[in-house]
Amino acid sequence: MVEASNKILKHRYLFKQPISNRKHLEEHLKDAIHDYCNQRPHYALGIYTPFEVQYDKRPTFNIKTVKNAVKERREMNKMNGCDQKCD
Repeated sequence: MVEASNKILKHRYLFKQPISNRKHLEEHLKDAIHDYCNQRPHYALGIYTPFEVQYDKRPTFNIKTVKNAVKERREMNKMNGCDQKCD
């Protein structure tokens, strides 16, 4: 399990960044670990992040709230469309 996490941290976060020294590496690692543990849901955990599962902080979803979020996302996407014509 640890090897998989290390691989994800290296390939998804660190290899894409120009890292010039140890301090820079530590900053990127701190941000990467925060994102990996607190922001991104993991497939094996369903829709939850590792932090939510470990500390039983799973959010409760109200169907009305989810539908409103989907509606807002659609409206935002329509406003940020590209100038390309789709066939």
